Amino acid sequence: MKIRGVILLLILALSLFQYLGSEKYPWPIGEESALPAAGENLRLTVADTITPAGGMFTLWNSTMGTVPVGEGYTIEIWYREGWHTIRPKREPDWPLTLWEPGPGEHSFPVDWTALYGELPRGRYRLVKPCFQKPLYLFCQFEIG
Repeated sequence: MKIRGVILLLILALSLFQYLGSEKYPWPIGEESALPAAGENLRLTVADTITPAGGMFTLWNSTMGTVPVGEGYTIEIWYREGWHTIRPKREPDWPLTLWEPGPGEHSFPVDWTALYGELPRGRYRLVKPCFQKPLYLFCQFEIG
């Protein structure tokens, strides 16, 4: 009888611990990300204010040529000491256009509400693929 009580108490304590330690997000969090970065010659930064619905970003190209970049992007969240993918609400249907910014700075808006909804408080990064090599541009930002 005492063993059953101890086991039941342990199960309840574990359930409470898991409930209190879990963050609530409006989408599933995927695997930890291990994408290769594009390097110092290509950078992605926040150009203006970030809101839960989107923001303005700047691609800095300090190479001597153009850089093929698609329209697509993903958002990752800092979760339990690592970057993790966020699964969008729907499958994106990115246009098949290729953007090839030359040297200099190039700003562009991103509205992620159609794919992710408004982002809750947290630490995120925008991930944009660079098609010159299988590399990625990253820009970290926070929603407070």
